[in-house]
Amino acid sequence: MTNPDTGTWYLAINDLNPKSDESVDIYVYKGIYYPFGWFDVYGTVYSNTTTAYRTYSTYGIKVPPEATELGVQLIPTQAISSLYLWLEDNVSGTWILNTTGFWINVSYPSSGYTAYVVPNFPPSTTGSYYLKTYIPKIDAVKIAAKTFNGFLRKYDYVGVVKFNNYQATYVVNPPTNDTDAVNTSIDSITASGWTPMASGIEYAINELNTFNDSKNSPAVNVIILLSDGNANIDLNGKYNVKQAILDTLYEAEVAKDDGYIIYTIGYGSDANVTLLQQIAEITGGKFYFAANTQELEDIYKSIAKDVLTKVAENVTVTDVVPPDVSVLSVSGTANVTKTKNGTVISWVIPVVRINQSWFGSITITTTRTGVVLTDVANVSNLTYYDVVKSKTVTVPLPVRELNVSATKSASFELK
Repeated sequence: MTNPDTGTWYLAINDLNPKSDESVDIYVYKGIYYPFGWFDVYGTVYSNTTTAYRTYSTYGIKVPPEATELGVQLIPTQAISSLYLWLEDNVSGTWILNTTGFWINVSYPSSGYTAYVVPNFPPSTTGSYYLKTYIPKIDAVKIAAKTFNGFLRKYDYVGVVKFNNYQATYVVNPPTNDTDAVNTSIDSITASGWTPMASGIEYAINELNTFNDSKNSPAVNVIILLSDGNANIDLNGKYNVKQAILDTLYEAEVAKDDGYIIYTIGYGSDANVTLLQQIAEITGGKFYFAANTQELEDIYKSIAKDVLTKVAENVTVTDVVPPDVSVLSVSGTANVTKTKNGTVISWVIPVVRINQSWFGSITITTTRTGVVLTDVANVSNLTYYDVVKSKTVTVPLPVRELNVSATKSASFELK
């Protein structure tokens, strides 16, 4: 170069192919300091030549078999267009390059890829970035739903209702204990259209009613409602957001009256969180929010555990000790209230699960001898909500007697 300008000059070597010793670009330029970005932004390119140089980072990407698309996003945190992204198909060995450096989308991807992040800035500089992978929401839903089915026992029944578009709500699979058939039905579902949430709940209620009438046996009846949007189609099949929300809340009340609990899941930022929370609250269920695929799968696992192991809710043990018996101490976090008719002791256990044990103990004393009653009849009881029979049950506690021969403290346990 003849008669070069005075000042600081830079030499940058870049290779966009991470696995081939092909020719690379060498840029010689003068300009402001070049940490990241395009040369024509941060300096004036004067010439280029080639040599062999490469440096890159690799990341393994495992793709679930249900995924119909794979998106890989490269996000530089300190500059724009400072990185390139390559994908190598681990099965076929083919390569995909996005020359803009930010996003690659693959339809019907293979089971795995290797991502190569190649810097497009001088090797002496450093940068940072995020590498994110995406699959379609509907594919993530299928994975999570089938994960839930994997927890079901042989005597558990599961069905599927799909709701989308104006009046396109239909039963994909009626309740059955053939989870393989249900999983196949789930795989056939596609995402499209609007959100007739009210009719989705209505169809689920009708299916449960029909099934329970045919079986005529107690069961835990649960609806899992997943939505990534807002209710916007009313029960008449019309687009009307306000009426659609009112219809959805009405159907939640119907579900409650029929003894059906609804677990709701909001998937993604477009979900109507408030509405889903209201549905869960009305029916005694729970609301969950999932921001990504893994969170959605974890939620379905949590619901499966909650549904399949819970036998009672809101368990309250109330023991009324007669006024001639003094209570010295009680176990746990019992509420103790003294009245003129005796001492009221109550424990609250939110949930009781299969094979779970609970016990409470009371230490008492009395100044009387002979036979002493330790409980007041008809008011000492156990109440709980039976999740299998969907009703509240009250069981009287037995009235215990102590034969006191000496007035000193004694203790017993309620089991």
